[in-house]
Amino acid sequence: MIMPDSGILIANKYGVIVHFLSKLESSTSFPLWSGPQDFPSHPIINIALLNGVYYVKVNLQEGRPMANVSWICNMHKSARSTGWQTFYHARLNTYVGPYRPCNNRHPESISDN
Repeated sequence: MIMPDSGILIANKYGVIVHFLSKLESSTSFPLWSGPQDFPSHPIINIALLNGVYYVKVNLQEGRPMANVSWICNMHKSARSTGWQTFYHARLNTYVGPYRPCNNRHPESISDN
């Protein structure tokens, strides 16, 4: 199993939000069958791919922008889980990917070196 697919499994099993970060593709995974109203807190797990080989857990600044939602989440989410994207709408819309131009912002960069 590879990321970001395993992010879906982690999100569903533990009821957390999973951010997968890499230079090529970053994504956010939410639980598929439950919504934000089902959890008193919304823990976020950030996993970064380094040197194309190593997956490491990283701590990021609270309230940072969220990467695009994983296509698996969008395709297979339940009606109840649609609340995640509504709840985090502002953070999802402020994300600037590694290849998207930014306006008056300094995007976070992930170095493979």
